[in-house]
Amino acid sequence: MKKEQDLYRNLITDMGKTGFLIRDLIHGVPYSERGMSVPSVLKDAYSRNADNIAEEFAVEKLTKFSQKNNDLPIRIIVNPNTPTIVDIGDVSKNRVIWSYLDVVDGTIKVAGLGSENNIYRIGNDGLWGSGFAFTTLTEKKLEELTIGDFTNSIITDGNPSKYHHSPTNAFSISTNNKETFELLEDYNCIQHEIGSLIRLTTSSQTNIGQGAILFDGFQGFDRNTASSNAEELNYAIYKTISNRNEGGAFDVWRSYGTLCEIMRGMLWYGEKGLEAQGVAAIRMNDHLANAIPPYAIFTNAGGFITDFDGNDLGKSLITAGRPNSIYSANEIVKDYLVDKMQEVTKLVG
Repeated sequence: MKKEQDLYRNLITDMGKTGFLIRDLIHGVPYSERGMSVPSVLKDAYSRNADNIAEEFAVEKLTKFSQKNNDLPIRIIVNPNTPTIVDIGDVSKNRVIWSYLDVVDGTIKVAGLGSENNIYRIGNDGLWGSGFAFTTLTEKKLEELTIGDFTNSIITDGNPSKYHHSPTNAFSISTNNKETFELLEDYNCIQHEIGSLIRLTTSSQTNIGQGAILFDGFQGFDRNTASSNAEELNYAIYKTISNRNEGGAFDVWRSYGTLCEIMRGMLWYGEKGLEAQGVAAIRMNDHLANAIPPYAIFTNAGGFITDFDGNDLGKSLITAGRPNSIYSANEIVKDYLVDKMQEVTKLVG
């Protein structure tokens, strides 16, 4: 058991360092080369060059880790429904580690949006990051895997601010007694030592009117994958949570399906009375690559992730498709927002 605990700890440590290196790698790629369309390593077809460079780098690092650990079997899930899988190590062994990666989450922030005629249109907020999630060694088949099975996870911010207003990384390991940590890269506003592990927490604020809600309805407008009522539901949810005179939040932060939004908006250190303003996030038709890496990190920090009916998202099979989800900082916020989402869903029909 101790040997396996060390294995997962070393895996997440390696992937954390890989995330930091990917940050430097992407920032070193010339703008003109980032948006080129190339065959993808970890996607079904083609992707942007920025994605592909980082994916190749991550696969190389995982391959080296596997080789150092007796040809450790790692199966990277590209699409659970096709299924499409990239195998590393000796996957003929009885137990394997399943993995879900989003190595450059927020591609348009680094590769441009609507770029043409040598004009590079970069996303203004610069919010992107890398996410790595792994199960423990398991005999489970692909179709048996749930979101909650990915108990080893790390997210790194691809573009952290000079003066940190949020963690630059967050990780949780299956052996760490359900806690979430940041490995500090440098001094931040509460002056911890470089390299120290700092426990991350969610907000204790139970009054929605004194907190912010992150709302990501972007994928609700994807007419290839979203439900038939998703667009109308989008409008109804925003109307409900944005009216602070009628039980809505103090503010709603519009977000666009990135791993780092939870880290930036809802995780903080919980020391010296300092907490994040974000009390919840509502995400529609979420990509699995966005839904899986944050699960262990957010729930082990004290939060809850459920579907709109209040069911624990960790129990959802990864083959079940894209979820609608609520990230709640605490149980009171969870119960309140589940009730709200059920009301809105019933209204829309």
